[in-house]
Amino acid sequence: MAGLGLVTLLGFGGIGWWLSRTFHGQDLQAQLGLDYRSLSRQLLDGALYGGIASANILWLLHNRILAEPRHVFGQLVRRFGLGIPDMVFLSLCAGIGEEWFFRGAIQPWLGIWITAIIFVALHGYLSPGNLGMFLYGVLMTVIVAGFGYLTERSGLVAAMTAHAVIDVAIFGDLSGLWGRVSPVRAKPKKNGQPD
Repeated sequence: MAGLGLVTLLGFGGIGWWLSRTFHGQDLQAQLGLDYRSLSRQLLDGALYGGIASANILWLLHNRILAEPRHVFGQLVRRFGLGIPDMVFLSLCAGIGEEWFFRGAIQPWLGIWITAIIFVALHGYLSPGNLGMFLYGVLMTVIVAGFGYLTERSGLVAAMTAHAVIDVAIFGDLSGLWGRVSPVRAKPKKNGQPD
């Protein structure tokens, strides 16, 4: 899993940095929004947005309509046996790398909403054949668009922070780390056993 995290951080982040530098003419300070907002302010803005968004995501994940996606995501997270350091590392890699690419480099060309839809679609959450997954995708599109507004209002570091906070919250919840066992179970398959 560390390899995937590093690919996300260095691959997406590196391409985002290069695109922003080459095509948007931004130096590192301008890319991160440090020319108009302090680092501490961006970290606070991102942590607040990430906390509020996480509460909404976790509330929806614990609704019956999302039983199947929650079960699938939970199995995936538990299969990797992630500890707290792994969750934090992967969340930071995704938050920094993906936000640098999507909000830092792509959003100036495509705008907030189109970038958010592309981001969520690439994660596989906008599945029209699965109502629960589709509803999750719609919520995630709104939340990810919020990353775009956060970038414009506060800076890219704020969006990176919010993304990382949300990922840690979701990883922790799906792995059972927060001590919460989902009251929702996927329906058993025909042989009587859940996935």
